[in-house]
Amino acid sequence: MVAGVHVSSVALVLGAGGLVGAAYHAGALAALADAGWDARRAELIVGTSAGAHTGATLRLGLPPADHFAHAVDEPLSGDGLDLVGDEPPERLRLPSRPLIDGPPLPEAPWLAVRAFCRRGPLRPALAVAGWTPRGGHDPALVGDRIRRLDTDPGRWPGRPLWLCTVRLRDGRRVVLGRDDVPVPDLATAVEASCAICGYFRPVPLGHRDHVDGGVHSPSNLDLVAGLGFDLAVVISPSSTVPDGPPWVPGHWARKVHAGLLAWERAEVERRGTPVLDLSPTPADLAVFGRHSLDHDAAPRVARRARASVTERISSGGLSWARGLLRAQEPEGTSDAQAV
Repeated sequence: MVAGVHVSSVALVLGAGGLVGAAYHAGALAALADAGWDARRAELIVGTSAGAHTGATLRLGLPPADHFAHAVDEPLSGDGLDLVGDEPPERLRLPSRPLIDGPPLPEAPWLAVRAFCRRGPLRPALAVAGWTPRGGHDPALVGDRIRRLDTDPGRWPGRPLWLCTVRLRDGRRVVLGRDDVPVPDLATAVEASCAICGYFRPVPLGHRDHVDGGVHSPSNLDLVAGLGFDLAVVISPSSTVPDGPPWVPGHWARKVHAGLLAWERAEVERRGTPVLDLSPTPADLAVFGRHSLDHDAAPRVARRARASVTERISSGGLSWARGLLRAQEPEGTSDAQAV
């Protein structure tokens, strides 16, 4: 820290949302970069599902501008090409239909009881996950993208990166990069966070199967509560503003997600950290398409997110957040509690 100059500390929370959610991340991060804040500088990145993939690529060095360029099928920068090679992979395309591995029976029905009997807010996604049959698609479809970028796969990124997954045996949230759980490499951690129930096969870690971290929460914002950050930026593509219109696909699920995010935000702010919530607006959701794995929607979602977030963070009401982002130490040093 420079004497006499306040340096802010920033945590970045990237939520679930499938391919469309990843595109929303790309647009929002590009807008933040346009405003002068490079997300790679965040002291802590928390990633869930699609956010785990985005968070991992940020920690591996891919600039926000190249996240956006990839989402809209534009050429990468020189820095981006240095990371991915002269022939960047095409945008990820996933099978549109689920694949069931074995008989179509619930894989963990006991989770339904845990979902409604545990302390804290209700987590209906946990109950749904328990009643979903075992998925059959290979999560390496996602993880191999990370393997291509990771030049030192046996080493976790040096800057704090927490990736959220859920242990199928008991529904417990597991935070990879923070908790004492054996993980062979970053790509496998991303696979565990992205293992959509009923779609991907669960990912074994420490002899226990793990599934999509969005089963616990689409954002897991509460993880930064009490850590002493000056600002938490949350981008939660699966949520929306509370008064979102009912014609949006997945409206009721988004209402549940928005309620959970509001509870998490209140907990973070109660413990001293203001939150900049960049969840999609109803106008943003109008371009999302019918489902979260819609490959063709990604370019328009990324462009809309960049324009929407640029408009919001330029408003007079968010001058406080712009000031905190611009005051962050370029090298990422901070007075926040060690994470």
